[in-house]
Amino acid sequence: MWLALFLISISWLFSLPIYTPENYAAVAILIIAGVASASVALWKSKIDFTRFDKKYYLLLLPLAISWLLLHVPYNLGVSLLFIGLAIIPLHSRWRGFSALTLGLFFCGAILIVQSAIPHLYAVFTSKSHSSSFLSPIVYQLLEYLKLPVSYSQGTIFVSTMRELYAFTTTWDKMALFLFLNLLVAGGILLWLFSKEATWRKKALSLSLFVIVGVVYVVVRYIFMVLLFVHLMYYVGYYENISRVSIFWSAPVAAASFLPLLFVVWKLFPLKDTAKTIRGKLSFQPLNRRHLIAGALLCLSVFLIVGSMGFHDPGEQKQGRVLLDEKHSNWEPTTKKYNTTWYGQESGYNYYCMAEYLNYYYQLDRNLEEITPDLLSNYDILILKIPTAPFSHEEVEAIVQFVRKGGGLWLIGDHTNVFGSGVYLNPIAKQFGFSFRYDCLFDNSERKFEQVYVPPRYLPHPIVQNIQSFLFAVSCSVEPDSYFAEKPILASSLYSLPIDYHASNFYPPVEHHTYMDFGYFVQSIAVEYGKGRVAAFTDSTVFSNFTAFIPGKPELMLGTMNWLNKENRLGWLNFLLLSLAIICFASAFVVLRKSPKDLRFISIVVISGVCVIALAMSLFTAINRANYPLPEPQTKPTQVYFEKEHGNYELPILGFVKEQNKSYAIFYQWVLRLGYFPGVGPSIENCIGRGNLAVIINPQRDFTFEEITAVKNYISNGGKVLLMDNPFNSDSSANSFAQAFGMSIIPGGQSYSSISDESKKNSWPIGSTSASVIQGGKGLLFAGEGKAVLSVAREGKGTLAVMTFSDGFVDSNMGGIESNVPNEPLLQRYYLEFAILRGLINDNLEVELSTAGGAR
Repeated sequence: MWLALFLISISWLFSLPIYTPENYAAVAILIIAGVASASVALWKSKIDFTRFDKKYYLLLLPLAISWLLLHVPYNLGVSLLFIGLAIIPLHSRWRGFSALTLGLFFCGAILIVQSAIPHLYAVFTSKSHSSSFLSPIVYQLLEYLKLPVSYSQGTIFVSTMRELYAFTTTWDKMALFLFLNLLVAGGILLWLFSKEATWRKKALSLSLFVIVGVVYVVVRYIFMVLLFVHLMYYVGYYENISRVSIFWSAPVAAASFLPLLFVVWKLFPLKDTAKTIRGKLSFQPLNRRHLIAGALLCLSVFLIVGSMGFHDPGEQKQGRVLLDEKHSNWEPTTKKYNTTWYGQESGYNYYCMAEYLNYYYQLDRNLEEITPDLLSNYDILILKIPTAPFSHEEVEAIVQFVRKGGGLWLIGDHTNVFGSGVYLNPIAKQFGFSFRYDCLFDNSERKFEQVYVPPRYLPHPIVQNIQSFLFAVSCSVEPDSYFAEKPILASSLYSLPIDYHASNFYPPVEHHTYMDFGYFVQSIAVEYGKGRVAAFTDSTVFSNFTAFIPGKPELMLGTMNWLNKENRLGWLNFLLLSLAIICFASAFVVLRKSPKDLRFISIVVISGVCVIALAMSLFTAINRANYPLPEPQTKPTQVYFEKEHGNYELPILGFVKEQNKSYAIFYQWVLRLGYFPGVGPSIENCIGRGNLAVIINPQRDFTFEEITAVKNYISNGGKVLLMDNPFNSDSSANSFAQAFGMSIIPGGQSYSSISDESKKNSWPIGSTSASVIQGGKGLLFAGEGKAVLSVAREGKGTLAVMTFSDGFVDSNMGGIESNVPNEPLLQRYYLEFAILRGLINDNLEVELSTAGGAR
């Protein structure tokens, strides 16, 4: 039984990306082995399931609902219970099925109870990873072992011939997550099977179990420090390798807790588990008190989920926004992003973000001191990456503004760059949090490519419309309270402190013994008085060169939508929690004189899990209904890029891997025309949202329904740009073009430029190839009359087909967006502008014949 408990508890390290990516093969092996161990321990139980009341099969329904609504790994316990219940009819064929059912029930119940630990652990450690109060104890023990150590301000320094290692004591290094899982499972096991007869003795045994576990965790940490030092002796002097990964490695953690399994097996002997479980199980009908208590407990669980998951819909405000430029000279919004201004400063710029918000809200820029009178004209204040301090009077004005119902958005960045954290924290601390002066990296080989995916259930309204979000390296937020709302609470990260040797304080990205790892808060939300405060930790993502990659506009609008509400029902969460406590206490009063065997507890657990799953689904739906993304007051011009059929790259889930397949610069340059790019998962999604749909290098065949939808879209005035090239060997572009009376001749020829029909304008496209287009009206040609860009009219709209898409890949567009282009490169940009502007304005021929260009 102890082994089963250990294997089940270890599985959580492999099933959740707390420190490293999931390993579901390891999870399956551990759970199967855990069930097998429990089944062997319960082999002689001889439970007679032939007396099993068939009414209990009704429990399969809540188990099935729970399994469908929850996701891996949170439905694994439900799966085990479902299988255990489903195989009961097979018991008559082989007596081993009886033990297997009990093993499935035991391990499933343990997994269900443990499923609350990840969230609690995330909330606890994201506030502070430090357990430095244990450092003096660890130091004394290391000194007793004659290790060359010293101690200062909570940090233990270990001296070796290689270097001086600084160890901070943290919950994650001490493997608290695994220890909590073992503690909970071990507590259940001792309560059920301990040889102690009375409640008092059982409580004493549990207390001793906790003490033994805590001592072991401290001793284990000391061993891990010694192991690290030992392993580093095998690293070459000039090798830049740190073995600090042993502190978050799931296999190492599993191995390091094996001795604890032996210790508790010896110190805490159990009864005959088979005999004990036989005595605790019965199949007597439930009485009225059981039914009432069960209903009260389920209602209590429902109310608890509501108290944690319900978000006040608030009262809508006017949406008057003030963006502060007075205190920031970084990422300004005061210079227009257009077709003539290039270079790094044009990319690190918030102009497009501000212009986009202006379609949804009334946005003004502030260039003067912040006062109560100034703020009285606005509903939301944005303070982004300040480079100058706020006066005491300004801080007080901002606090009063929020207290009276205003919304405040604080945008910081990694490592206190430009002093942003120093200038924001006097304001942030008024609302119960602060920006840390650190830098977060993904704990994988893709350290600079952190991708955040919101939880399926109960995401905060700020992030509930995001599919995925690619960070550009952020700092973290330190909340003062465990109960602060955390729209973005991410895992599998590590934190490095500020490095004053670098001009931007950016630390060398290396593993160190003093770094924190695990869960971190990257966005926080606070209700204060009648108003609201949101903070975000990565200013770069709203810069022009990345602001309209999927996830960024949704976060931007989600934040503004949440801030544009005045608190109205904040008391409801407290009421739901109070009612939950009353129901919980009432259930125990009702049960006081009723038997509470495992049968009743199992039914309550199964029903409770189903209620939790249903409650999370319900309150998620309520929040989504209360916080839809806002509709624009005036509709912006949008260009949507279709990804379902296309074979090309955009930096959505990470950096582009191949410049000759990436259209990131082409995508970004849409903004220079005053249009806004977006990515659609399907062609139907693109034509339903944008003024222009762009299809690049398609390979997947288009269905009849898709082509019909595109035809209807174009007939009603829509515009579609189909881009292809001869190297796209599996191209489906020709079949698409043929539906509109055009065809693409296979193969192509290399060209360095193309021209319009009159040959007045020649456009450089780099050394790329193009195929000939037949049909439609040719507008651009290569060689003697060979059309490489043609258009076809369908009703009120236009389809444009081009066959030199390789001319616009990143490697032909300057490599990186911050380049200042030479004249040939600039002309290639102008060709893109002419094509996009001409299609949007329905004058493509005119744009191409007049050389388009910088307008």
